[in-house]
Amino acid sequence: MKPKPLVLLVEDDATQLQFAAAIIRSTGRFDVETAQTAEDGLKLAEQSKPDLIVSDNYLPGETGVEFCKRIKGHPFLRNTLFMLLTSENEVGHKILAVDLGADEYISKPYNPDELLTRIRALVRIGELQRELAAEGEELRWANDMLRSTIDGVTHLLARVIAIRVPNASGRADAAANLVRWMADRMHIDRRTHDQLELAARLHEIGKIGLPDDLLRKVLGDLTPAELTHMSEFALVGQRIMGGITEFEEIARWIRHQLENFDGSGYPDRLRNEEIPMPARILRAVNFMELSRLHTSATTAAFLEQIDKARNTILDPRIAQLLKEYVEVNEQPSWLEGKRQVSVLELREGMVIASDIVTGSGTKLLPREMRITEQQIDRILAQHHHDPIVNSIYVYDGT
Repeated sequence: MKPKPLVLLVEDDATQLQFAAAIIRSTGRFDVETAQTAEDGLKLAEQSKPDLIVSDNYLPGETGVEFCKRIKGHPFLRNTLFMLLTSENEVGHKILAVDLGADEYISKPYNPDELLTRIRALVRIGELQRELAAEGEELRWANDMLRSTIDGVTHLLARVIAIRVPNASGRADAAANLVRWMADRMHIDRRTHDQLELAARLHEIGKIGLPDDLLRKVLGDLTPAELTHMSEFALVGQRIMGGITEFEEIARWIRHQLENFDGSGYPDRLRNEEIPMPARILRAVNFMELSRLHTSATTAAFLEQIDKARNTILDPRIAQLLKEYVEVNEQPSWLEGKRQVSVLELREGMVIASDIVTGSGTKLLPREMRITEQQIDRILAQHHHDPIVNSIYVYDGT
């Protein structure tokens, strides 16, 4: 019988230690060992070689970050996965902890379900790494291929996703089309544009680490618990992509592709500008993939869902662009009798064919309105400090 993964829990507070150990043991999926100091934790780790170390950041005589650095520098523990528990709320501090060697972090007080989700994802990552290492010659061949060309890496990863994840190729193409369209309209620089399109094609890479029975289910039929489990793909994807030097930035976007604009997302509850802009665009990809399965097939129903997600799930600018994308690309006939103009091309007497809305979501003019000089002046003034990100459409002949 295959042994259970071993989690070593290091926490100086006895009550917190017992609480966390009980949470981890409650699943029946892990064995747990405990220690109250870094020194004792190191001795236990040398004896039992755990699959994962979960450590508080504040330990007697040594911080969790320092303990992590010792583990990562140890001759036979250096590959042990390490999660840091910290009461620090600053995003910068958390990112620093990862830069200094931690594989994952979680803020205290933590939700038990979230703790288990993070642990399950990290342990699965460790299993995948060992499976890859066991391939021997195949792994060396793959590494040679990875070093030879980024195109080769992309092709390899895309094929892995297509083989492992049902219908992933079609979603990858749709995601690439959407982010390319948005990046053009947001005037994103060419390097970021290309990386974002690559991230869109590979955004599901973490799903190769999920169980087969979960992947075979229709996304729209998943229970809330299964959706939470499915969300782990963002973390697994970061770990896979982050192991390739050229993809480290893309890996960060993939980690944050399920963050919500209001701070209610996964895994780090980043909000607003804390979320990298490319990750906010990838959030629209995931929103579109899931929402289309939960709403009726009509475009009107989906547009209504986008409005509800503005400022909560989606950045308002991204929401506005997503609406335009759906209207223009899914209803080609909608463009008949209309033309696209820039805000500087607006003239008195034009009849607006679509709402004029700023990036923050402020509606400046409703569709079917014949524009006046005074309205143009107001639109230009508003555009100066709250830009209109979507295209403006007017009826031909006006």
